[in-house]
Amino acid sequence: MAATTMVRAKLTSFNILSNHSWCALLIRNPNVCRSLSLCSRYFSSEKNNSYTGKITESSTAAPFAPRNLFEVFASNENLLTEGKEDLNILSREDLELELKRQGRRQRNKRIKVDPSKVAWTSGSKRVGAIGIKLGMSALWLKDGRRVPVTLVQIKECEVIQARTSKSLGGSDPQTELQVGAVNDHELHKVSKAQYGHFKRFGVQPKKKVFSFPVTRNALLKPGTPIYAAHFYPGQFVKVQGVTKDHGFQGVMKRWGMKGQPQSHGQSKTHRKMGASGGGQDPGRIWPGKRMAGHMGLNNCTLFAVKIHRINTKYNVLYIQGQCPGPKGGFLKICDAWKQHKTPPPFPTYFPDDENPIKEDLYAENIQPFHEDSIFFEEKKVRRGR
Repeated sequence: MAATTMVRAKLTSFNILSNHSWCALLIRNPNVCRSLSLCSRYFSSEKNNSYTGKITESSTAAPFAPRNLFEVFASNENLLTEGKEDLNILSREDLELELKRQGRRQRNKRIKVDPSKVAWTSGSKRVGAIGIKLGMSALWLKDGRRVPVTLVQIKECEVIQARTSKSLGGSDPQTELQVGAVNDHELHKVSKAQYGHFKRFGVQPKKKVFSFPVTRNALLKPGTPIYAAHFYPGQFVKVQGVTKDHGFQGVMKRWGMKGQPQSHGQSKTHRKMGASGGGQDPGRIWPGKRMAGHMGLNNCTLFAVKIHRINTKYNVLYIQGQCPGPKGGFLKICDAWKQHKTPPPFPTYFPDDENPIKEDLYAENIQPFHEDSIFFEEKKVRRGR
């Protein structure tokens, strides 16, 4: 204590803390660092208060405004020895007020969701689904033409969370539904935060999660399954995915260039692109020049592709043409910008044991495999003499 008093006596002659060595002394002292948070109340006093220059342990004078840390600890020696201040105990009134505030926030976030009492309107926006690309096949039209299709399976697709916008009393920027697909049984790969998120809504951990913006009347409860019957044959959908990764490729495969001649003096330039630009004018390579580089692994969107067939037993969609991504890749499927000719299942398809749907649903122009084949008569062409 005597050493502390001697150091304090030497430091009282300084009015301004300007030497860096004294800063290091204060930082190394744990008692000083522990009480630095209490200094703000001393420096926030009135500006008109003046310092008398004499430091006494017991003083009845008016509070003054310290000009540095030395004056703070000199005016109150207990700051160097006492521990942390006790927290203010909340009163019963403070607790009731906080409970009322939390209850008001919860009431604003609650939106009554009853899918059985909503109806489809022209401005409604439904949720989408997450599918797995199985591969490609072919279907035949009733006029005899062959149509390539991509098989996409809707596997273990469920609604995880319903988010509401601020205009509807929520805290999110827009109203949307978070959907996940394919249960993840390898729980050691699921992070603690993700596991807590799925556990909160009572849903199995998913391998893929997407969000779909919806209207208020299309909201669904967490845990609602999404089937392939959520769509209907003949509907146009928007498909989003990531293209195949081909790695680093040359200009012939990446951009379809023909390369250089195969003979007549060509040495190791058969698959090169040739000239890339002028030497003096313009003296540089224009941005966007097609060169060798990484190919694939890009986001790709098909804005309006048609569904020709739906298998409700295995939840498989037969989508016209090719969809981006390799086999086993995930695809994000939702309604396209084109208007529906007939009202779709709204807000989604709910199975009905009394009135089950067919196992295979076909579009109007598709020839089913179980029906008889169509034969066309050859037209007789009259040849002139």
